[in-house]
Parts: sequence; C-alpha cells; structure tokens
Amino acid sequence: MRRLILPLIGLLVLFTSSCTSERVAATPEQVIRQNNLCPSPTTQAQDFRVLGTRQWSQGVVVLYSAICPSSDRKQAPPQIFGHSVLVRQGSGWEQIGNGSAEFFTDLPQLPPEELVWYAGSNYSNNKGETYALTYGKVLSPEVSAIEITFDNGKILRDEATNGAFVLISPGANHSCQMRVLGKNNKILRRINDVNFVQNNRC
Repeated sequence: MRRLILPLIGLLVLFTSSCTSERVAATPEQVIRQNNLCPSPTTQAQDFRVLGTRQWSQGVVVLYSAICPSSDRKQAPPQIFGHSVLVRQGSGWEQIGNGSAEFFTDLPQLPPEELVWYAGSNYSNNKGETYALTYGKVLSPEVSAIEITFDNGKILRDEATNGAFVLISPGANHSCQMRVLGKNNKILRRINDVNFVQNNRC
C-alpha cells in the first residue's frame, strides 16, 4: 500500500506545482518575445537580449536587441534595436502601443561628433493620457549620461548603461532638448529638435 501512496503523492505535488506556475505573472521579457519582432511575419527573431530595463510611474520600459535571420548568406542579417513600454495588468504585464524597433545591418554611419544615435516616440492610452519617449544608442565612450527636457517641463536623466538609454515622461507630448553629458556632467552636445517637431512648445 505504501508503494502506491508515494507515487500518488509525487504526482499530486507535480500537478499542484504546474497549476501554480500557470498563475505566475508573465515577465516583461516574455511579453516582448510573444511579439513578431522581425519585418517578415515568417521570420523568428534570434539572439534576443535585454539591454536595459527602466522603471517609470506606470511600469517599465525595456530596451532590447535581436537578430532577424536571413536566407541570403551574402547579406548580414538585420540587427534589431527596439523598446517596449509595459504597464501592470492584473498579475501580468501589458504592452502599450506597438513599441518601436529599428532595423539595420549596422548603426547608421554618423560622424564621431554626433556622439549618440536616437529616436523618439509619443503615445496615448485609452484614457487620453499622453507620454513622450526618447531612446537611443551611445556612439562614443566619452558619453556617460543623457539628460532630456520634455514639453511638460520635466527634466530627466539616464545613465548610458550597456551603450543604450531611454527616457519617458508621462504627460508630455515630445522632447524639447537633449543634452549629451560626459564626465563631471560636462555638456558635450545639445540637441534641440529631438523628435523633429517644428514649432514645438517648449
């Protein structure tokens, strides 16, 4: 009888643990992986890496990279550099908007004095709330941090970890000015048209 009880207990523990694991909240990384990251709907992204996660008032912003395999061996596979904005939804996570990703075989050829490559986005949720976001890559070891002034008056700063940065401001519509900082907070460059918005109210 004891020989039958022990296997039954083992099965019960296994069943209970599997049920519990199904109730565990999905991580932000799992939410992003569920999306089709590559331009082709039949291509599955490979070498997915999280470059950084930044907290914001409603959740997290995840910066990531990946590779889209190509059947053409003569061409380098496109590299993905993107971001996803996620908020808490019950016990899990939900992505706001479709996120944004850039595809390139290499970083755009920019002169050394550019110091950073960047892109901007703005979003609104179903409540009509807006937020602005700027993210990018660092092109020079001289850069230690990025500081941005948004059109809602907020000034935010992000350290350039893993060569990437992202700043998000709820209540803003776009970025007004980016300041690329070096050691001792020295301003290496000012960029006034961060989101390429003409006649912006800043």
